[in-house]
Amino acid sequence: MFPSMIANRWLAVRMEGLGSFIVLFVALFAVWGRETMNPGMVGLSILYALQITQTLNWLVRVTSELETNIVAVERIKEYGETKPEAAWELQKSTLSRDWPEQGRVEFQDFQV
Repeated sequence: MFPSMIANRWLAVRMEGLGSFIVLFVALFAVWGRETMNPGMVGLSILYALQITQTLNWLVRVTSELETNIVAVERIKEYGETKPEAAWELQKSTLSRDWPEQGRVEFQDFQV
């Protein structure tokens, strides 16, 4: 959970920085083109530039959530296609009751 929160904050800081640059450039263009632009258009462009940060954050989070959900569906599909394992206990044991006969470990063709 902690790495997710850290990544989320890192991304939020980057998105806020990007949004601030967009607002800065919109304001600069409004100042440079004050003779040709009417005040209503300048206000609307600055308002949209201020909202772009929220829109970018929402878009990234929705995309991330969508990818997480798609991965979850892929995992369910893979688990459904997995072959079942053998039973815990075999029906008929081939080993004798007194196996192992000797309590020792033997290494063959062993090199260090």
